[in-house]
Amino acid sequence: MPQTNKKPPRIAEWLLSRTLGKNDRDIVLGDFEEFYIEFLNESGAVKASTWYWMQTIKSIPAIINNTLYWNAVMFKNYFKITVRNLLKYKVFAFINISGLAVGMACCIVIFLFVQDELSWDKFHENADQIYRINREYSRTGELGRTTIANYTLATNLIEEFPEVINTVRICRELRRKKISYGDNQFDERTYFADPSFLTVFSFPLIKGDRNTALNEPNSIVITEDFARKYFGSEDPVGKILTIRGEGDYTITGIISFPRNSHFRFNIGEDCGFVIVSFLINF
Repeated sequence: MPQTNKKPPRIAEWLLSRTLGKNDRDIVLGDFEEFYIEFLNESGAVKASTWYWMQTIKSIPAIINNTLYWNAVMFKNYFKITVRNLLKYKVFAFINISGLAVGMACCIVIFLFVQDELSWDKFHENADQIYRINREYSRTGELGRTTIANYTLATNLIEEFPEVINTVRICRELRRKKISYGDNQFDERTYFADPSFLTVFSFPLIKGDRNTALNEPNSIVITEDFARKYFGSEDPVGKILTIRGEGDYTITGIISFPRNSHFRFNIGEDCGFVIVSFLINF
């Protein structure tokens, strides 16, 4: 008795179709379906399905090998044609290849430049929550901006705005200071900051405890360059530095500033002291 359901196993048919190209898919699947219907009418659904699965499993490796082989042959032919055209039209080949190389180089340079510009100050743990206060002023009719603000602004912001979690005040000395360590004397620029400097910003602290380095008055954190310049291989933590006119300060840590930080304590004239504990109440 002829079978009413004459469709091959769906899973086997789908698996077979995934290994075939678009050009061969309809032809091969059609042939397999015709043989399946013949086995179905002669031997029944079980034997026909078993045969179809067996043929599918056997055919898949051969189809894959055949596809890879012809792809390799086509690639070889295209490669030969490309080489022949390059040798035949050398001037045009040079123009095209050099243009492509220059274009790719420019794209890479632009990408690296943009990536570097977007990376500035992003190394801080809470970079997306750190804001700098700018003050606008008008002089001779022109609007200007400055980061100089009243010292009491920091405490007022915390008291009046619940959104403000912490603040940092940073003050740079306008003139270099006479610094002495033992018999050595040198001129360097100093900065004052609140103890929260090391909490708000995530600058690497090479030595010292960032939670306590600036908690005590007359504490000072120095740059890595300063430590190398004046102490060499000696550990400067715990040493006493004397600032003329201000007193003695204890070194409590060594800090490092990444290149992509807008704080430029390690460059040019600002390569000396970094942070002196700024414990002043207003």
